[in-house]
Amino acid sequence: IEELSNSIHNEVIRVGFRQNEINEALRIIPLLKNKGYKVYANPIAVTTYTEEEILNLINELNQLRIEGVSIVDTYGSLTYHKFKKLYSVFNENLSEKFELGIHLHENKNLSSALIIYVLENLSSSRNIILDGSLLGMGRDPGNIPTELIISILEEFDIRKYKIDECLKLNFNIMAELKKN
Repeated sequence: IEELSNSIHNEVIRVGFRQNEINEALRIIPLLKNKGYKVYANPIAVTTYTEEEILNLINELNQLRIEGVSIVDTYGSLTYHKFKKLYSVFNENLSEKFELGIHLHENKNLSSALIIYVLENLSSSRNIILDGSLLGMGRDPGNIPTELIISILEEFDIRKYKIDECLKLNFNIMAELKKN
């Protein structure tokens, strides 16, 4: 952290941490904030936390001036009902000032249904970040594809994305893959 320069453009840093790294993350986050960074907390493998551990973490994070927190289903192991409960715990207990991120993997092919659940249960007081990757690239089983999120957003008539940029990136990625 000491090597990082002060943020002059208000850059964003996502602090990802596992359960055994919570104390270190809680120590680092204020240091990053003091350097002018926007900070998001990403508790990795959130499915391994108990509800009590999640509530304790949320209480700790609520004390900080971060921008948001993500539900990170690292292994794609969330079922529909577990996700609904987890989303409810985060949404009801997290400071309303924080954005809530949703980072899903496709292990059980439920990501679309989980995104639809979030969109059907939006709170007008909270920004939601739907985190995906182009072509679903990422650690197996792969992230939810950005293209899939966009098609779901279109069903809800939400058009706060730049489709031309996504298509251009997809085209460039596919062109690179075809070279190899």
